[in-house]
Amino acid sequence: LDRNSRDMAVFCRVAMAAGLVPVIAPLVSPKGPHDASECASVSERVLVRTFSALREHGVPLTAVVLVANFARWGGECDAIERTEDPAEQTLRVLRNVVPASVPCVLLSDQGLGEEEATLLLNEVNRVADISEGASGRSLYPWTLSFAFGGALQRTPLEAFAAENATFATMKAGAVARVNADAQ
Repeated sequence: LDRNSRDMAVFCRVAMAAGLVPVIAPLVSPKGPHDASECASVSERVLVRTFSALREHGVPLTAVVLVANFARWGGECDAIERTEDPAEQTLRVLRNVVPASVPCVLLSDQGLGEEEATLLLNEVNRVADISEGASGRSLYPWTLSFAFGGALQRTPLEAFAAENATFATMKAGAVARVNADAQ
């Protein structure tokens, strides 16, 4: 953990020296029998160490884009143990450890299917919207979005791989996925 955090910090310095915006992804594996609480706990430790290393190496957090994982159960977790709300767990982790100076947090699909990734992101956004409260101000100081490369590309790529693939079928698949993610 320490070495990976240090390496990310060094990467950020090198990227910034080259005029690039560093995108860091200290992700916790979605594999295993863990429940959402355990994933949240490990995610917090990883993020705390990552931001500590960034500070130690003089990386201005205002210039970093964070790709984070959802705090959810592992693929091998028993269904009976899937009681925690991953949207609430994810937002709690981010609120607890991501500094307000970080401008953007992108949530990774980490190989989730299109439908599951979309539903989870929509739930995160719903919980975040509820969290604004009477003041109308969000509890979350950063822009919250998604890095769903696989989940956004799967349908169009499958359409492209089909024997009778046309641009229209690929476009229709991409438009359908984007519309579903926008709801």
